[in-house]
Order: sequence, then C-alpha cells, then structure tokens
Amino acid sequence: MAEPPRLRAEGLTKTFPGRSGGGPVRALDGVDLAVAPGEFVSIVGPSGCGKSTLFNLLAGLDPPSAGRILLDGQPAELLGAIGYMPQADLLMPWRTVLDNAALGLQLDGVSRREARGRARSELPRFGLAGFEDAWPSQVSGGMRQRAALLRTFLAGHDVMLLDEPFGALDALTREELQEWLLRIWQEDRKTILFVTHDVEEALFLSDRVHVMSGRPGRIELSVDVGLERPRERGPTTTDPRFADLKARLIALLQRGVEAAA
Repeated sequence: MAEPPRLRAEGLTKTFPGRSGGGPVRALDGVDLAVAPGEFVSIVGPSGCGKSTLFNLLAGLDPPSAGRILLDGQPAELLGAIGYMPQADLLMPWRTVLDNAALGLQLDGVSRREARGRARSELPRFGLAGFEDAWPSQVSGGMRQRAALLRTFLAGHDVMLLDEPFGALDALTREELQEWLLRIWQEDRKTILFVTHDVEEALFLSDRVHVMSGRPGRIELSVDVGLERPRERGPTTTDPRFADLKARLIALLQRGVEAAA
C-alpha cells in the first residue's frame, strides 16, 4: 500500500457470551486489515464468518474484545466518524425519497431546508431525479438502494462501510448499480470497505479483496485485483486475469466452507 492507511484494524477479536448455558462464541479472531485513502476494498467470506460483526466494530456500534481500530494512524471515536450502510436500506416509509436522503444531514444538525437542498442537488447524479416526492413503497428496490446510498454519501464521511448493499436485488439491477457505484466512487474517491458474497462483484469493484475464513473469522488472504480503471463490465469480466482471480477466490472460499462444516 503506497499511502498510509486511512482505516486500520489490528488484531480485532470479538467474543460473545454463550446462550442457553453454552460457552462463549468467538466471532472474530485477530483480524488485521488496512484501507488506503480513496481505496475500494471488498471483503468476501462464507456465511457466518463475522463480516457484519466486523463492520459493527469498525462503525463503533460494538466494542472489540481485543485489538484496536485506527483512523489516520490514531485511535478515534468511531461512532459517527465512519459512514455505514447496512444490508437493509432502512428508508422510513413516512418520508419521501428526498426527505429520506436528507435525514442524515438533519441528524447532524443541518437545517431541514439546507439538508433538502443539498440532497435535491444530488438527485440527478444518483439516478433519482423526478422521484424526490415519491414514497419508498412507490419506487423499485434499486431506487431504494440509491436513496440509501445518497443518504450515506451526504453524511460527509470520507470512510464508508457498505454491507452487501446490492444483495437483495435481481441480477440485472445489481449489475447496473455496480457500474453506477463505480462512477460515483471515481468522482468522489471516498474510502470504501464493501462486504459481499459475490466474488465477481468484489473483483469488478475493488482495488483489493480480503478473503475471510469461517468462524472465527480472520483474514486468510488479501488479493490485489490489478485490473485497469475505469472498468466496463464486458472488457473487465472477460479479461483472462479476471477469470483467474475469480477461480482462485472461489477455491479459497470453498475450502473455508468445507473447513467450517
């Protein structure tokens, strides 16, 4: 990594109390990772490996049992310092698309008028122009995700955690939003850590991909993608290097699933 990390995790471990008389459950065991400023890094791993637990620690929603998290090389109050979009879009059904997008700004103390104005100016870039007065129930799943991502981007955080934002979408919508997210990222150069179950999605979007083991989760391998940017689906996904990386990651994940079983 050429630049000092914007976000670093060192030896992150998380253990939860056991249930119904069982022993404690170790979800994460010594996770180390680093993300440089403006880098797009993905995490893949088998179900239950602790990816969402890791994000909860990085976002400051839960303290680690051991290890530490650094922003720009320093310990920091994480809650509110890092943008976090969980798997569900969490749009409020009684607020319009515009007011949902503006919500994060308002919670940070921005006036409703200014927050709505800033959100409105970004609607075209996020593919939401003309839908500002629609209710969440009136728009597609893809548009809901765009609105949720706009809300996260507007919060102004340089570091963003995106937890499977496209996991519930159909294949065509998912591919469309992957390409759109790349364009937005290339314009803004946010530092993004992205969780996905989809190896192809991770490779298409990312500079690097971390592979997690089965529980207790740890980083088994980090792969530099090394494919040229900007990326287009056809030229990128038909590149022999893409196919080789995909086969390598799938094989590693399969070994992780077999070990967990």
